[in-house]
Parts: sequence; C-alpha cells; structure tokens
Amino acid sequence: AQNNDAAEVEDSIDEINDRNAFVKFLIGPKYGSIAAVQTAITENQTRIKVLTDLIVQITDPVVKQVLQDQVNQFQQENTRLQSFITENESGISLLGWLMKLFS
Repeated sequence: AQNNDAAEVEDSIDEINDRNAFVKFLIGPKYGSIAAVQTAITENQTRIKVLTDLIVQITDPVVKQVLQDQVNQFQQENTRLQSFITENESGISLLGWLMKLFS
C-alpha cells in the first residue's frame, strides 16, 4: 500500500509541475492533485502513529531501530510534501479561488 501511495503521490506531483505557467496564473495549480498529496500526508501521519506505538511495545533494539528509521523517513517525506504544497498554493492566480471551490 505504501508503494502504491508513493507512486500516486509522484503522479500528483508531476501533474502539478506539468501545468503551464499561464494556466497556473489564470486558474491556479491542480487543486485535485494538491488534495491527493495532502491525503498522502495524512496517511503518512497515521503510519507514523502506528509505528511509534509499535516501537514502544517492541523489546528488540534492532527492530526498534528499523521502525524508528521508517518513522524518520515518513517524517522527512511529510516535510518535503508539505513544503511542495505550500510552494504551489502560494502562487497568485486570477480565478484560483473559484477553481478551488470546484475541486
């Protein structure tokens, strides 16, 4: 599921990046794709919570370290995705507010 989500996120990021600059100025970024990235952030937060709960229960230090590394990766990915969303939503668009209502 994580691999599928990662592929979908990358597809959404590509859709956002592929939008023509004039179209971005006129109607804004692809808000549907931004929503998909935000959903991935939420799903990663859920995974972080589950892994953190497991870390508390596990006694094997090697397994704890593997889980902690995974948590760190999810946190880094969420930071990257949030920065990407902030960067793409901050642009000026003439009709972006209207397009956001429909997505």
